[in-house]
Amino acid sequence: MTNPSTFVIVNMAVGSTALPLPPIGLIPSGTGSDLARSLSIPRRAEDACCRLAQPRAAVSDLGVVFYRGRTGPEQRYFVNAAGLGYDAEVVARRNGFNRYIRGTAPYLISLAVTLPKYQNRDVTVTLGDSQATRRVNTLVCSIGRFFGGGMRIAPHAILDDGNLDVITLGDVGRLELICNLPRVYSGTHLGHPKVSFERARAVRVESSRPVRIQTDGDPVGLTPARFQIIAGALTFLC
Repeated sequence: MTNPSTFVIVNMAVGSTALPLPPIGLIPSGTGSDLARSLSIPRRAEDACCRLAQPRAAVSDLGVVFYRGRTGPEQRYFVNAAGLGYDAEVVARRNGFNRYIRGTAPYLISLAVTLPKYQNRDVTVTLGDSQATRRVNTLVCSIGRFFGGGMRIAPHAILDDGNLDVITLGDVGRLELICNLPRVYSGTHLGHPKVSFERARAVRVESSRPVRIQTDGDPVGLTPARFQIIAGALTFLC
């Protein structure tokens, strides 16, 4: 199935099928194909289909986020990454692009268009027994290593370790964000003094002003939000 279908079908299946779900075959054809990158699945559909003739099984965790929807509390499952802040605003704008335009270009264009008017937000983040109020640009809870069409946002992420890799871009300015963008592609951004990396099974984010949330590249709702991991819930054939 394609990456967008993975997101949709997993959300449909979890509501009617006991976890863990049956094995899922993945053929990348989405705009970013970031989960496929983490699973080392070939980008060409023909090659991915050939791989499925003699597949290996890869166990992966599943994420779930609880948030404020249009009519009240809602939840959504995610297979790769969920986030809030600037990243979610970029995703909302990027979704206006033609789905046949793949890769990094739509994300980069949306990033540039969104940047001039975006303001960093004050949020209170709770991880386990630790709670802190931070001014952030973006917070990402990741299962896989990649997002945004190849950005190595969580370079140390392990698909089945039972944890979310929580990457927080702090109070970075516009020019600072642009200058350090190449580091996100190489995965060296974790060394930046305004970037933090933590691991947790659950993350809660609250804010005085609503902050947009995205899951697997789709805008879904607003804070307050709680992100959780469901260990070993998925198996991919790849």
